[in-house]
Amino acid sequence: MLKAFKIIWIAAIFTVISSLICFLISTTAFFNRGIDLVATVIYIYVWFPAFILLAISIIFLIKKKIPSTKRGQIFVIILIIFLSGAFSTTLFYYSNIGGIFKDKVISNWSNRDSMQITSDKKYIYQLELINLFQRNSRARLFIKNIINGEKMLISLDMTTNTIYGVSPNLFPWVEMFPSEDSDYYALYTTRSLKEGIEIHEINMNTRTSRRIE
Repeated sequence: MLKAFKIIWIAAIFTVISSLICFLISTTAFFNRGIDLVATVIYIYVWFPAFILLAISIIFLIKKKIPSTKRGQIFVIILIIFLSGAFSTTLFYYSNIGGIFKDKVISNWSNRDSMQITSDKKYIYQLELINLFQRNSRARLFIKNIINGEKMLISLDMTTNTIYGVSPNLFPWVEMFPSEDSDYYALYTTRSLKEGIEIHEINMNTRTSRRIE
């Protein structure tokens, strides 16, 4: 009975450890973003109590604070299984580990049929924000050639940490205009994206961009 008791206790400890790590990594995206309100509540009422339970369990197990009677061992096992299961289930449920191993892309137009078109009717385009509100956030421009259907993604040297909120499908985040040279376009950010206006030069030939202002 004592051996089975220890095995169950150790298994519960590893389960709680896994759930604590998963939730921490998920809510911070490997420490690349802050914690939102929902996650904060879960940290207060679930994560920290689970951490305390983990610490107490490890200390008791190391110091061999184990009930000597079978009745006491059964009671402790039931209590450990219940608390560990409740905490771990909640933390695993609110964890999204898979989502942090790939970029989270937000675009202005969810329906690409509604995307913007340049005034010369050559390209449709939209701004895509990647991992917004994280330290590793960045921006890129999706462009499709209307004539031949060719698609391209162009990285932008855009300051994304000054974007505090976006409203997709309402107002354009950027506007792109042709220049005298057919290979070059000027891309302007709008106040629907952020307060400060940026200007980028887009080279369609090399598929690159250069921030002008």
